[in-house]
Amino acid sequence: MEAINLETVFISRVLVASAGDMDGLRWWDCSGTLHDAGRISISRGMPRTQQFARARLAFEVARNRCREVYAPPDAVTLWDLPADVEAQFDECWPNWLSNGSAAIHSAFNADPNDKTDLVAALDAVIGLSDEEHASIKSMRRAADRNAVPLGDHDGISNSLILKLAAAFSKGEPGKLAVPFARLGYPA
Repeated sequence: MEAINLETVFISRVLVASAGDMDGLRWWDCSGTLHDAGRISISRGMPRTQQFARARLAFEVARNRCREVYAPPDAVTLWDLPADVEAQFDECWPNWLSNGSAAIHSAFNADPNDKTDLVAALDAVIGLSDEEHASIKSMRRAADRNAVPLGDHDGISNSLILKLAAAFSKGEPGKLAVPFARLGYPA
């Protein structure tokens, strides 16, 4: 089993949550929490932890909205990973608060004009392989237009995390399409 880079999960969630806000692709309303309005309003009370407080709020709003639009049974989404991965993710927050990496900070500071181009944002902050770019190009929305099925996978991987994030790019402004994958099958 591949070790999941939880920092990549965090960065992917920040970029997707930011792009999906009402001043971007209009999939959910975080009231600009990850942009200047959120920074200004929250930084006064929590100068050291404000980025992470804003992220936690935006993640929860995005998670709930995705569940409203499409909640696939027995599948994973960027917001609903396997329980053991989510537990490990939650355990990383104190370390990120103390020692946030340059990549995490660059996700928060991405140019707001570029945040709606998720593939470009992911590539700029994390870096996507040629294989991942090819995979993203071949992704399609489901017939109901509410989801982007990524197929069956034998387990969670770093590549699958990036695909779950990048597949949000198949949505349209005001029309969220929730990427998902089923686990426990041969890749």
